[in-house]
Amino acid sequence: MNRFLKYEWRPHDGGTQIAFSFEGTIVDATAAVGRLIQQFYDMIDDHTKPMFAFACKRLMDKDSPVWNPKDEETIIVDLKALKKTLEAQQDGSD
Repeated sequence: MNRFLKYEWRPHDGGTQIAFSFEGTIVDATAAVGRLIQQFYDMIDDHTKPMFAFACKRLMDKDSPVWNPKDEETIIVDLKALKKTLEAQQDGSD
């Protein structure tokens, strides 16, 4: 079987959505999503990298709407709020 992750960025008024299709096993899917995140991380500027990594970690938390799709129709990442939280955590760890 061919294994692939095909995705497309879809900008809209509220931000950006990613549409994707996949063939393969759950292990293949997990690896492909990980590579996609890594490729994006490698492409962004060094100033943005900590906030992006922080956002990804927050989205993977067990109480994230990622794992509770019935609770939220869409997942909205508030970058201003994430930046404030990240800065507060960095200020507290100095």
